[in-house]
Amino acid sequence: MSASPRRILLVLLMPIGDTLFATPTIRALRKTYPAARIVALAYPTNAGILESNPDIDRLLLHPTAKTWQGWRHYAGFLWRLNRMQFDLAVHFGPAQWWFAQLIRPRTRRRLQFPLWQWFVPLGPRPWKTRHAMTSYATLLMPSELENLAEAPVLTSTQEDRDAVSRTLGNSARGNIVAIHPGGEGFRGMKRWPAARYIGLARALNELHRARILVLGGPEEAELGRAIAAAVPGAHSLAGELNLGQTVAVLERCALFVGNDSAPMHMAAAVGIPTIGIFGPTSVANFRPRGRRVEVVHAGLACSPCFHFVGSHPVWSGSRCRVPSCLHAVSTRRVLDAAARYLR
Repeated sequence: MSASPRRILLVLLMPIGDTLFATPTIRALRKTYPAARIVALAYPTNAGILESNPDIDRLLLHPTAKTWQGWRHYAGFLWRLNRMQFDLAVHFGPAQWWFAQLIRPRTRRRLQFPLWQWFVPLGPRPWKTRHAMTSYATLLMPSELENLAEAPVLTSTQEDRDAVSRTLGNSARGNIVAIHPGGEGFRGMKRWPAARYIGLARALNELHRARILVLGGPEEAELGRAIAAAVPGAHSLAGELNLGQTVAVLERCALFVGNDSAPMHMAAAVGIPTIGIFGPTSVANFRPRGRRVEVVHAGLACSPCFHFVGSHPVWSGSRCRVPSCLHAVSTRRVLDAAARYLR
């Protein structure tokens, strides 16, 4: 691209954690092209991560199955995007090449995953061994890489902080520890057993006088209530917060403990001590990025079996049916890690 782009579209149709890993690349684009108008396109599910991002000028929502209003409405949506006349479109998802054909930017960039490698288990796959944040940074030009942020960019709004103050009340005081026993994806195989979260929470309460907050989405509300009911003084916020409010809660916490999922990456991004419990997913690809991060995993020979997209042919799947790698992580190991961060 000979001239600096004036209008940049970021296509971020991806999970929440991956959206966070894309923010250092977004920061590099903003610093390199400070006068450009940067528009992000996201799903309603991950848009909350970007709402307070200072590097984005406008956030647009792509229709989902729940918000779909028909092909005529979608054609109008694409027409409006075309009218914006983007100089550059950056596609963070490897399967989003088709979208560029519809909005016709002057220049487009996408992750380089050879199509044949999605079907044939041959050839080098550098993205299998490097961090996802590094893979997304390959979308940058050499001159833009100079401005790459070292960690994900995430902040809360004053509105979110005020809402959390009203929700927590007196619970906002003390040694607050947030736990996330849920986690979507991989058929629920990333979840450390709920009974061990209960044992961990009780021990943190008894040994460190920790106030336990259980986080999670609406589909994890029942799990959150069950764990909170088994731990003295614990409170479940699962299903009660949006993403921005979850960030505001995490900013108040002394520690986060959770599975490899979005809240873990959010906790690391806001800078609080974060303990991630890993099993079948790759630590090399998905380790939380932050100043005070610790990963607990068993390191069994069969793990990891889930890597960054494109690491295995699409037909290969996973043979894992029981997450033995997670079951091998004892409560004592996680408790010892937590004790290093609590008074």
